[in-house]
Amino acid sequence: MDDYSRLDDETVCFALIGRFMFHWSVLEHAVDQALGNALNLDYMQMTVLSDHIKFMDKLKILTGAITLATFDASQRKSYHSTIDSLMPLYRDRNIVAHHQFGPLSGKRGVTFFTKQTKKTVTLTEEFWAVEECVARFVKLGEAAHAIHELSKSLETEKLNLNRLFMLSTPYGAKRELNEESGSWLSKLRGSGLLDQDDGHPNDTEG
Repeated sequence: MDDYSRLDDETVCFALIGRFMFHWSVLEHAVDQALGNALNLDYMQMTVLSDHIKFMDKLKILTGAITLATFDASQRKSYHSTIDSLMPLYRDRNIVAHHQFGPLSGKRGVTFFTKQTKKTVTLTEEFWAVEECVARFVKLGEAAHAIHELSKSLETEKLNLNRLFMLSTPYGAKRELNEESGSWLSKLRGSGLLDQDDGHPNDTEG
């Protein structure tokens, strides 16, 4: 742990914010990688997709992937709890990212000037002491490690997960372009997946 006692109040405040955002970036990147592992994406696909999905939506996708994977009941419960544990950390991230903050004289830590402007309007101060910030860093590190372990488990279960997501089955344009002959509709009819109506108006009796 850094020796914050050597720093003045202002530098302590900014150092703590920097450390928080560093640990958050590590955690969010771990979530992005888990998302890519779950959906069997290559690195660039994962990068593009994750850049356009909100953090909470990433967690929802991972929750669904965990449910569909071949984990046993206790594993599934544990991984769902891991995902749920990220929500209060995300709340802290939003405090850091969206509210004015600064040092207050005589307080070793960070003071946030938060606001609520929906049904009621309130302006409040929220103070994080150095020790509280350090505890948050530890939680962020533990969460990143837990998500990394989830990634490894999803990768271990990849074959079963792929079958559940049907990732190995061509679909859409990929399927049509790979067909040697006939349209996608005729192939769908031929597969029996699309019921044909014997009384279709275009049918003729011969």
